[in-house]
Amino acid sequence: MMNKGFKNTLSLRASAKQSLIFRLLRHQVYPEESRRVPRNDNLRYISSKIRIGFSTVILLSLFTIGCQPDNSPIPIDKGLDMCQYCRMTITDLHYAGEIIERKKAHKFDDIGCMLAYAQTNNLDTKNASFWVMDFDSLSWVKADGANYVLSSEIKTPMSHGVIAFKDPFKANDTADKTKGEVMQFQSLFNIDWKARHAH
Repeated sequence: MMNKGFKNTLSLRASAKQSLIFRLLRHQVYPEESRRVPRNDNLRYISSKIRIGFSTVILLSLFTIGCQPDNSPIPIDKGLDMCQYCRMTITDLHYAGEIIERKKAHKFDDIGCMLAYAQTNNLDTKNASFWVMDFDSLSWVKADGANYVLSSEIKTPMSHGVIAFKDPFKANDTADKTKGEVMQFQSLFNIDWKARHAH
């Protein structure tokens, strides 16, 4: 029969093993427990985590911006954005235009306003990117790839009478209906849009 002392020794050993197993399991299930920061360093630890978080956000933002084309148009906030030239609120996107110059977007309520602004500031396709709204789909089209209809019967926000189409057939059809003229982007620069705006 086992004596009492031997039983106590076995009991102590079993308890020690249980304690060791518990600690090992606790480390596996809750590994962060093994890396707890002393209470006195909690503030410093939290501050370092916040700094790391902000740095990560900034780096991701810079990466995202860097991946975006510099000359792409940005959406116009209808009813809030103002025309860069006439300073009127843009309320109808059918006639809108946009110039991207040095990564800055200039928005216009009328293609004529866009051209007047370009002539005033000596801008062309060599030093800026021009975009116009396709009258039918309300989607951006590169200005030098669009087809334009100029007619006195076309009523635009600032009465410049010019609209853009991606589809040349729709441009021709509209020109026939409005007794207008189909033009290409470069030929529009031959018109004095500042003088037309004055009238």
